[in-house]
Amino acid sequence: MVYAVKTYLNMVKKLEVNPSLGFITQCVFQGLSAEQFRQAATNGGNVLGFEDRSENLVLFLGIIAYKNAKFIKLINAKITTWVDNTKRFSVENGTDDEYFFLNYADLWAAMERKTLRLWRRLRANTTRTEYFNEACPVDLSYQMLEQLHV
Repeated sequence: MVYAVKTYLNMVKKLEVNPSLGFITQCVFQGLSAEQFRQAATNGGNVLGFEDRSENLVLFLGIIAYKNAKFIKLINAKITTWVDNTKRFSVENGTDDEYFFLNYADLWAAMERKTLRLWRRLRANTTRTEYFNEACPVDLSYQMLEQLHV
């Protein structure tokens, strides 16, 4: 995590040189315990596709929000380099995991095929008034599933 934060701050410092970007950033870490994986596996799995695992994991998320879409190539290049370097560092130090990150910009592309099949089954067998959708008070779950064009 120290490496990821250090390189993240370096990336932000380079972006600050261009004040016209008008950007904000976040770097967030979330711990996932082996116990969470065990419970999920015992109770039928989960929609993110995590299997039962014996090790704790740390997920990280880097976000850059900016005002002008003309900067998309610059921002994508910077954050992609950061992610690639962090991945390379984790591989070199034996701390990588095949489940590296969830791409919130393209949620469906980030999921495994079996997870997408689960989401499609949920959409096919769930209406807006059933529990799955009531659990998301802003009706986001159904809107997300509608994007699958099932």
